[in-house]
Amino acid sequence: MVRYKCHTNVDAGRNQEWPTDFVYPPKLGESVRSEGGYTLKVVDLTHCVERSKPERTLIPYVLVELNQ
Repeated sequence: MVRYKCHTNVDAGRNQEWPTDFVYPPKLGESVRSEGGYTLKVVDLTHCVERSKPERTLIPYVLVELNQ
């Protein structure tokens, strides 16, 4: 299972609830809508890892950057 985290620097989009699951992997230029109906476009995808707690194992995820 692929995990996703959405991120934006757009002020109006910062307090929105963005999806963490997608029907298929998002692509550059596609639109993503928040729970509140705010829509932004995918401008970058970055493959990342974070450490789990308390096991400290590496967990991969894709950071989805959103902008207008």
